[in-house]
Amino acid sequence: MVSDIERWEKEGRRDILSQLDDVGRMWVDPVTKEPIIGDCPFLKEDLPGYYSCKIQHTKPTICRNFKPTKFNAGDLGCKGYDDD
Repeated sequence: MVSDIERWEKEGRRDILSQLDDVGRMWVDPVTKEPIIGDCPFLKEDLPGYYSCKIQHTKPTICRNFKPTKFNAGDLGCKGYDDD
């Protein structure tokens, strides 16, 4: 199976690759390489309170496998999750 990084390199996704540190950890500031605390840099607010993934078609495996349950998303403060 092709890794996320290999796929993004093949796709020419410098926007995504720039958000990784030297060992492939997500998500970091592209300039300082400091970890981003808070929201995913690819989470886009479409309308107030409504979010989508800007890299949905090539998002990382960890995101594809993420189960949006109250424990996994709601309790972590994920803005893309609504438990209503």
